[in-house]
Amino acid sequence: VSVGIRDVLTVGASTFAFVPGLSGDTTAQAGQALQAAGLALGTVTTVVDNSCNNIRTVMHQNPAAGSRVSLGSAVSITIGARPPHPCP
Repeated sequence: VSVGIRDVLTVGASTFAFVPGLSGDTTAQAGQALQAAGLALGTVTTVVDNSCNNIRTVMHQNPAAGSRVSLGSAVSITIGARPPHPCP
């Protein structure tokens, strides 16, 4: 059996990743951070942000930042949406 350099480099490769913190990221930034960590962007939902502090940015994520998950796992995020009233 012949072993190539690529096979040698993958021996002992990790099969898990730690979920990065995405709070305050845009959807695009969250997707890039997850891809860099070997993870995938899962469901993206929106919720009205009455505080106006997180409009168009990540307010919540699941699983939580720092969680150990299998490589390729999906991380779902909740993005803040503008409320019907004016923001301060």
